[in-house]
Amino acid sequence: MMRGRSSAAVAIRREDGGILLHEEDLRQQFYTSPITRWPFVRGLVLLWDMLILGSRIMMFSGNVAMGAQSTGGSPASSVSSSASSSASLSTSPVRPAQAPQPPADTHPQPTSGAVAVTTAPITTTTTATLPGVRSVITESHEPLAGGGRLVVTLLLSLGFTIGLFFLLPVGLVALARPLVGVGWLSLTLEGVIRLALLIGYMAVIGRFAEIQRVFQYHGAEHKAINCYEAGDPLDVTHVRRASRVHTRCGTGFLLIVVVVSIFVFALIGNPPLAVRIISRVVLVPVIAAIAYELMRLGATYYRFRVVRWLMAPSLALQGLTTREPDDGQMECAIAALDRVLLDDTAQAPVRVA
Repeated sequence: MMRGRSSAAVAIRREDGGILLHEEDLRQQFYTSPITRWPFVRGLVLLWDMLILGSRIMMFSGNVAMGAQSTGGSPASSVSSSASSSASLSTSPVRPAQAPQPPADTHPQPTSGAVAVTTAPITTTTTATLPGVRSVITESHEPLAGGGRLVVTLLLSLGFTIGLFFLLPVGLVALARPLVGVGWLSLTLEGVIRLALLIGYMAVIGRFAEIQRVFQYHGAEHKAINCYEAGDPLDVTHVRRASRVHTRCGTGFLLIVVVVSIFVFALIGNPPLAVRIISRVVLVPVIAAIAYELMRLGATYYRFRVVRWLMAPSLALQGLTTREPDDGQMECAIAALDRVLLDDTAQAPVRVA
């Protein structure tokens, strides 16, 4: 899944070997509002945005895997006159052989922002001429899942995340209070437990074959983005050579959240257990906003040695959530990235972060 300045796209490998490409426009007014560009506010906006679209995309890909989602028909029968408003994938984005690196806050992202669902299902089958992509690409503009099912999914996901990584450490430290007291040692222990749970969770789920495949696609996203930002041709050969570590990865963001939480919770001290539990839930947005700004600064000034040293742990953690992708997975990443780049060249730049 890739997010550009004007659209978000996801490419899904179909059972017949083709690629199903879904694209949606970003809600421009959502990003052009001055408030959403304020420091600390913009991180919360994009994080919430990412949660919503990420959940919808996972539900969409699950429907494709189960055959419940339309995956297109023959070229003759599936082409609709209403599809003429979409740019064809048979043409790569207009850019020089050595593409100039765009500003740090307008790079295409392997995550996505808010979207406006298109109303009319459109499916167009084309033979892709993207460099190194040999698969037939089917474009789908069917609305993604939403409504009550999405709300339930988000509530369950957020509840599980907050319970496991924020409330459980509080409970464990409370049990150990006779040994560690109520000072900095208890706060540090809470942070260490939170970090151990995060690393352990990633390591455990990474052992499942289905999740490993997801992590391969995650690696393909990073490789494609790194290839583009390096100014190399966006084809399988060059994407394969790129790194699967990226400074703006959500995995690194989670590590920054853990570190920031230690200092934020220290400001509260050690109130009664009930107050501590409430604070861990209420302050999650505050911690996420601070962590986003720190990650953004790190990506912007990564050229400095001290910043690279500070970011080394978060980049190393990406080894748990990325795997080396195969050529087919890199083709999907190229197709999604090329689609959002194509739209970015056709529309005026919009500052999204």
